Amino acid sequence: MKTIAKGILIGLAVATIMLIVMAAFSGCDYGQRLSRATEAFKAENPTAKVIPVDEDGDGTNDFLGVDANGDNKVDTDSTGKLVEVPGTRAEYANAQAVDQGLGELIADIGLVLGVPGVGLLGAWWGKRKPVKQLTDLVSKFESARQGTTVPDALVFSKSVLDTMKTEKPELYALVKEIRASVNKK
Repeated sequence: MKTIAKGILIGLAVATIMLIVMAAFSGCDYGQRLSRATEAFKAENPTAKVIPVDEDGDGTNDFLGVDANGDNKVDTDSTGKLVEVPGTRAEYANAQAVDQGLGELIADIGLVLGVPGVGLLGAWWGKRKPVKQLTDLVSKFESARQGTTVPDALVFSKSVLDTMKTEKPELYALVKEIRASVNKK
């Protein structure tokens, strides 16, 4: 009986890890689609700026807005609705749906197995929305990669550094050290 229980527990752990890895891949996919939508918009509207918008105040972007008049504010249409870069809301919504589903799945697995604290992990996942944040980060790196830079260099925006600073402080510290050592040379 103990062998069967161990087998089930190991199987559920492996399935959970596989789901998390698949979620990371989906975040990368959403980020690339978000980047393609942004680049297509910029190709059609070269003078317009793209501004990230967090409508619900949860700390993650909900869509990318358009600033065609250069006032650093998202433009509104005749009805007062914010003008969006086409296709960006859907990609952020897809990433958020994956986060919510995984948060609930993690909590349910913890409930079924009776493992204390796993429900808190599921709640954390649903609140932090790592797939949605990964989507945004991949999009930022994609736009940095496509930018015009000197050969063998990667330039990324301050928002990428801000994301690193809040989510991975140790990576941010490493980037700062590398930058300082390069500036000394």
